[in-house]
Amino acid sequence: MKSDSICDRPKSEERSGAVGAAAADGEADGDADREAVFAVLSQLVGPLGRSLPGPVEIVLHDLAALPNSIVAIEGDVTGRRPGDPATDRLLETAASGSFETRTGYRTTSPSGRSLLSTTIVIRDAAGRPAAALCINRDVTDWQIIGSAARSILGENEAGLGSGGSGGSGGVGGVGGVGQNERNTQDERSGAAALGSADGGEAFVHDVDELAAAVLRQAVAEQDVPVSLMRKAHKVEAVRSLKRRGFFMLRDAVEMAAQALGVTRFTIYNYLNEIGESADRQREDGKPPASSASSIPATAAEDPS
Repeated sequence: MKSDSICDRPKSEERSGAVGAAAADGEADGDADREAVFAVLSQLVGPLGRSLPGPVEIVLHDLAALPNSIVAIEGDVTGRRPGDPATDRLLETAASGSFETRTGYRTTSPSGRSLLSTTIVIRDAAGRPAAALCINRDVTDWQIIGSAARSILGENEAGLGSGGSGGSGGVGGVGGVGQNERNTQDERSGAAALGSADGGEAFVHDVDELAAAVLRQAVAEQDVPVSLMRKAHKVEAVRSLKRRGFFMLRDAVEMAAQALGVTRFTIYNYLNEIGESADRQREDGKPPASSASSIPATAAEDPS
């Protein structure tokens, strides 16, 4: 009997059409390898989630099924279910093709809880990224306990320091300050070890929610209201959307056009312009263009 936390994945025959006997045989071998990978990983999700302490969530993504890539999940830290889409970070990684395992980075749940997350990229026998196994641990309560413990220890040090009468004052002013400094250093080194809290990650429940989150980020990057954006701002917003994998989503061009107040044809023009610019930069060996946030805003948009 199949667990409720696992959904059916598309069969390899449905994912692609073979265009030649040799190509079909090679593709079939690759698909069989991927099926074997998921047969093993799907069995690990439940036991792993029930074995780790505290509120924890184990999520298995099929990278060939993006954006709706969740095929198995154990736990309810982010409220997602099989069939739900990837996060914005995973979508951006897919767009760049730079799949790498990341451990101990900070994220925030939809309810505002502090999470410590790890994303493990699993590759097939040919070295192609096949799956992502994600672990999201709710560490909010541990942060509260740690903060309370540091506060109590700090008060004890202050009390011992002010009440000490010995001339040497080993526990007094010098000792107390030294301990406080060590506490601060421990906090900083612990934060560095656990990962940087560099922005959030959108844990969404459907593709529309994912699209809205990515659009908000790209528009906010320009630091200019859409009504005051010039063409250059909008091109940079589209560039950001492309980098984030937005155009992998269904009806992405239409959504981008509505958000930026232009036509679908204009969005296609922007994408062509971005592609041509990237080609020229590669030929010239120049770095990518700077962000449009430095462009002065005017009430009127430049011609598209």
